[in-house]
Amino acid sequence: MKTRTLLLCLLSAAATTAMAGNTTLYAAASAGIDDATTPTTVIAQQQISNTGNFTGLGAFGPTSASAFASDPNFPAPTPADPYAHSVNAFENISANILSETTGNVSFNEGWNTGLGTANQGFVNTMGSSATYSFTTSVPTQLIVDYTSNFAGNFSTPSFGLWNMGLKVDGTSYGTTQEALNTSLGKWVDPLAAGGWKVNLTSGGLHTIEFTSNSNISGGVGTGWQTFNETLNFRTAAAVPEPASFGVMGLGILGLVVRRRTKR
Repeated sequence: MKTRTLLLCLLSAAATTAMAGNTTLYAAASAGIDDATTPTTVIAQQQISNTGNFTGLGAFGPTSASAFASDPNFPAPTPADPYAHSVNAFENISANILSETTGNVSFNEGWNTGLGTANQGFVNTMGSSATYSFTTSVPTQLIVDYTSNFAGNFSTPSFGLWNMGLKVDGTSYGTTQEALNTSLGKWVDPLAAGGWKVNLTSGGLHTIEFTSNSNISGGVGTGWQTFNETLNFRTAAAVPEPASFGVMGLGILGLVVRRRTKR
């Protein structure tokens, strides 16, 4: 009976308890136009950012930002042609925290341009992010998976959406990197999914951060791009290292031998 009780205690120690944490949604957008010289001179630019801070469980956001810049050397945009001689970038971020260690974050971002060839434009949402912090009492495994979809039509861009990066407790685990407008009308993997598994080797406070890496610059021409990505996260019991299995096995074996000796 003592051996069985100890086994139950060892198994229950692998269970994760957690405390609901904080969610921060930081939306950022930048749009600008330069004179296409070397070095370039910025002739119109706007940068917008907004932050939403939330605590506990629930659906949060969207936190949004939109930046617009119009070329002063040309007629202003009109309702019939709202992006003539201009560039516009937008970002919308929302989160749904379902439990202390389960939830999802959604990014919707992109741009519209109607810029002629006289000057160049640049638009981006780089730096926008969503972070979630939570506290666990024991080591655990963080599982993140994502689904993405893209759309767009541009006349001249050399590159476009670069997608999301993941950090856990300050350590970078790379980016999704599944879409890149490499040339006229050419897309790399416009619909993609994937994920990460990260072992949190100790209990305590942990922070997940998703960061946007989307931007485009140069003779962007006329067109638009949109990017939608949903990132789901959850935790599971930590996967013990082989050495941990060995130590646990030796401990159980020693108890069994001790019990038989007493008999």
